[in-house]
Amino acid sequence: MAVGGPRARAVAAAKADIVALAVGPLASREEVARLTAGIARESLMILRGSPREMADELQRRRDSLGISYVSVNAAFMEAFAPVVELLAGR
Repeated sequence: MAVGGPRARAVAAAKADIVALAVGPLASREEVARLTAGIARESLMILRGSPREMADELQRRRDSLGISYVSVNAAFMEAFAPVVELLAGR
């Protein structure tokens, strides 16, 4: 379920197995934190760095925010494959 506003988040919390936060592609950590939990400012919609850095960042997001599903633009599928390998089994 994709959600943005407080009412939709409440329904998703009660009913959905998976929730996609409806935020812009340049949303900062602060903006996303209003939807989940507070953490330092930095975009949560873009991954940068080496495959190891991206895998570590995704693990941090899972640990601190409970975000365990991500979507990747098909144009970056091949480049993202090493990140998936690093996260396999974690």
